Amino acid sequence: MAERDERWQHEPWTKDLWWSGKTTRRRFLGLSASAAGALGATMLVPAPWREAFGQAKPYKMGPIEAIVQDYESKPDVGRRRAEKLMVEDKVDVVEGGYLSNVCLACMPVYEEHKTVFMIGVCLDTTITTTKCSRYVFRPFDYAPAQAVAAAPYLV
Repeated sequence: MAERDERWQHEPWTKDLWWSGKTTRRRFLGLSASAAGALGATMLVPAPWREAFGQAKPYKMGPIEAIVQDYESKPDVGRRRAEKLMVEDKVDVVEGGYLSNVCLACMPVYEEHKTVFMIGVCLDTTITTTKCSRYVFRPFDYAPAQAVAAAPYLV
C-alpha cells in the first residue's frame, strides 16, 4: 500500500519541482497564488458566470457575518428560512444543507433571488442533473461518484 501511495514522488515533475530542493516556501506560495488568480479570473470572465452572479467584479471578503438558520430537518421550514435569508437578511451567498429534500425545497428560492447556494452535504443526484440550477452547486462529488470510487475496495 505504501508503495502505491508514493508513486507520485517518482514522477518527473516532482523531481524537478519538489524533490530537487527547488521548491521554497516563496515559490510554493507564488504558484498557489497564481493558480488561485487563474481560477478566480476564469470564474469571472465567462458570460454564464457574469450573468449568474450579476456582476463582473469579484466579491471582496474581510470580516464575514454569518447568519445561521435551523431548518429543523423539514422542507417547508427550510424554504421559509431560505426566504427569510433572502428577503429580511439580504444575504449575498448561502452555504449549507445536509438533507436532500430540504435542499431541493430551497433551491427555487435561491434561483428566484439569483443568489448562489453552495450545498454542504446533500447527495441527491437531481440537484446537479435534472433539477440543476445555475445558482446552486456543490464543491464535492455526489453519491454515484462515491459508489464508483468505493466499489473496488468493497469487492
